[in-house]
Amino acid sequence: MRVFMIMPLALISVNIANADEGELRQLIECNPAKDLVKTANALTDLDADKVDTIKSDLAFTLAPNDGGVLPERIFWRLGDAEKDLPFSEDGEVTNFIDVFAGDKSAEICVEDPTRTGQPKDEKPFAMSVNFQWNYRNSSGTYQLTELEDGLKDAKSTLKKLAGAPASLMVPSFTHVAIGFDDKEAEAEFRAFAGETDLGQVATERLGPAYIFEYDQLEDMGADRLIVEGGAHKLMPSLSPEKMGGGDDDKEE
Repeated sequence: MRVFMIMPLALISVNIANADEGELRQLIECNPAKDLVKTANALTDLDADKVDTIKSDLAFTLAPNDGGVLPERIFWRLGDAEKDLPFSEDGEVTNFIDVFAGDKSAEICVEDPTRTGQPKDEKPFAMSVNFQWNYRNSSGTYQLTELEDGLKDAKSTLKKLAGAPASLMVPSFTHVAIGFDDKEAEAEFRAFAGETDLGQVATERLGPAYIFEYDQLEDMGADRLIVEGGAHKLMPSLSPEKMGGGDDDKEE
């Protein structure tokens, strides 16, 4: 089971099948994928020191607006060349960067027999693109230097994706989120300095994930974090307030 902290990217905008009033949908409808390609290219062109601690990726999801079904096929097209985009039953494309990195003149297309002949301007699909990342290390033992490096790299990566002048508005990543494969896991987070156990790290809940402020570890004098409770992923995160969620209750 994959666990990600996801942040919507307002900088990407792609509509499937823009149209003038009165036009009817064809079996295959395509639109320019310039923004998608630009973003995929940016993620494949990151400096080595920005990808050594965290792995960045994009989640691209297509969802019906009209209560209907997903298209039969979603694919990339460049001239006569085509590449299928495998997608889940929820419409999430699984190999976004591998397919879209490259030529900005590519298109994103859908093959949709159930809506062929319907008015094209009704726009039956909504598309969302979300930036997602996690720490490469998932061993359960994390050095503070590693956690801090990941927070800085997440901000740098998001600034590169945003571009000027939007990069000036990218906030700092101040928290670390932890998602467990087992949502019922009895999680425990403890701070250590050398061999000294400094105690439990206070966390909040953000959906199924736990989240804590990185500065808390520094204030405790810790040099590493120990996470117990089973298989999990750590993710650089904004504060719950900036993410627009989080619970008031803290777990000590």
